[in-house]
Order: sequence, then C-alpha cells, then structure tokens
Amino acid sequence: MTERMPCTAHAPGDYLVDESTRSESPPEPPWTGRVVRRLATGRYRLLAESGYEWTAGAVRAATAQERAAYQRARDRLQRERDALAAQMEELNRKGGRR
Repeated sequence: MTERMPCTAHAPGDYLVDESTRSESPPEPPWTGRVVRRLATGRYRLLAESGYEWTAGAVRAATAQERAAYQRARDRLQRERDALAAQMEELNRKGGRR
C-alpha cells in the first residue's frame, strides 16, 4: 500500500496525481485529477477528465505532461459528447425516423 506523501495545500482546480491509484500488474499510471475540494482530514476530492470524482490517497502535484494529458483527454471526451448530442438532436428533429 502506498503511504500518503506530504503535500502542500492545493486549491480547487489544481491538478494532482493520486499515487495510490498506480497499478504494478498490469502496469497502469496513477490517475490525474483536478481538486474539487480539500477535506477536513487533509485529503482531496479529485475530478477525473471523465467526470468521475474520488477521494485521493497519496497525492503529489501533476507535472506539465500530466496536466496536458488530462486536458487532451477532457477535450476529446467533450468533442465526443458534443457529437452525440448533435446526433440526438438530429434524431429528435426527424421524430426518431432514420
């Protein structure tokens, strides 16, 4: 189990990496999230690019590369959501007919 790393206080919107989510087998990088809020315990609620929110374990500040990867993934998901919304709107205009 990963021990909690010392971390200075971070503000909502800051990017943090939760090292407790790293997996060795199969190898997976730790999750990056944006701070939603700091809990009274000193832990953080983070928001993944997908919209998933979790209480982080051992956190550290995200690197520039990790922040950029988060933003790219978030932008990709937003484009996909926008495309699906446009398809649904088109179907609604046609009354569900193809």
